[in-house]
Amino acid sequence: IATVVWTDAVLFLAFAAAAVLNERRRLLALLLPAAALALHLHLSPLLGEQFPLGGQTGPIAGRRRALDDLLGRVPPAGGVCAPIRVLAHFADRARKLELEGLEPLPRSSFRELDNAATSMNAMISGLRWFETYIPKRLVQNLMARGRKGTVSSEERVVTVMFTDIGGFTGRSEQWSATRTADFLNAHFDLLAAEIEATGGTIDKFIGDAVMAFWGAPEPQEDHAARAVLAARAIREAVIRDNGHRDDPVTVRIGLHTGPAVVGNIGATGRMNYTIVGDTVNIANRLETQAARLAVNPGATVILASGETARAARIEDDATCVGDIPLKGRAQTVEGWLL
Repeated sequence: IATVVWTDAVLFLAFAAAAVLNERRRLLALLLPAAALALHLHLSPLLGEQFPLGGQTGPIAGRRRALDDLLGRVPPAGGVCAPIRVLAHFADRARKLELEGLEPLPRSSFRELDNAATSMNAMISGLRWFETYIPKRLVQNLMARGRKGTVSSEERVVTVMFTDIGGFTGRSEQWSATRTADFLNAHFDLLAAEIEATGGTIDKFIGDAVMAFWGAPEPQEDHAARAVLAARAIREAVIRDNGHRDDPVTVRIGLHTGPAVVGNIGATGRMNYTIVGDTVNIANRLETQAARLAVNPGATVILASGETARAARIEDDATCVGDIPLKGRAQTVEGWLL
C-alpha cells in the first residue's frame, strides 16, 4: 500500500507540474532525474517482483506503465551536458575566428539550448561575411593585443608594397564586367597567397592594384626581407600562371621602407586599420616607375628603394639604377631592381 501511495504521489506531482508549465521534458530534465532514478532503483524491482505485469491490467500494472513512461522521458546523464560542451567548443572556435569547417549547431529540444544554437549559427554566418571583407589574421592580431575595440595610431617603421598590372586598361576595355571581375579575383588570389605567406597584411585593393605592408600590427624586425621575399614569390607565381595564358600578364611592384602612421584611420562608424605617410607615397611612385626601368619589356618588374635594399640586405642580389625622380617630390629616391 505504501509503495502504491508513494508512486501515485510522485507521478501526480510530476505530471501536474509539467502540465502547468507546458514544458514536460524541460521540467523532468531539471527536477526529476534524481527522484526518477531512485524510484527506478528501489520501486521497480519491488513492483516487478511482487506484482508481475504479465497479463495484469489492474491498478498496479497501470502505475508501473506510467512510471516506465515517466522514466522514458528523462534524458540520460549526458543529455544536457553534452550539448552544452558542444556549444562551449563552438563558441571558443568562434572567438578565435576558426570558422573553416565549423558546422552549424543542431537544434535542441531544450528551449534555452535551441535559442543559443540559433543565435550562435546566425553569428557565425555574420562572421563569415565579416572575414570576407576584413583580413582574419589582422583581426586576430589586434584581438591578441588585448585592446577593447580601439587601436591608437602610432608611428612604425614598415615596408610597403604596391603592385599594378601593366596594360590592364587596354586589356579589359573589351571585356564584360563578369570577365573583368573573374580575372581580377584570380589575380588577387595569386598575390594574396604570397603576401600572407610572408606575414604581410593586405591593406586594400585599388582597381587592379594591391597595397600591402609588413611590420604591423605585430612587430617584424625582418619586415623588409619579408616584403622582398613576397615580391619575388609573386613574380614566380605570375610566370607560372602565364604558362596557361595566351596573353601573358605583366606586374609592376614597388617597395619602400620607412616610418609611417599605423592604426585606425577613418570616420567614427567606418574605420580602417591602415598606414599613411610619405613612405606609402614613395612605394606607390616606385611602382609607377618600375615599367620604365624594365630590362625585359613584358616581364614582371620589382623596383625597391635603397632603404628597402639595405634593410633586406640584398645589395649583392639586386641592381642599383641610381637616383629616381618621383612625381610630386622634390627629392629623388635611390632605386634598386630586383
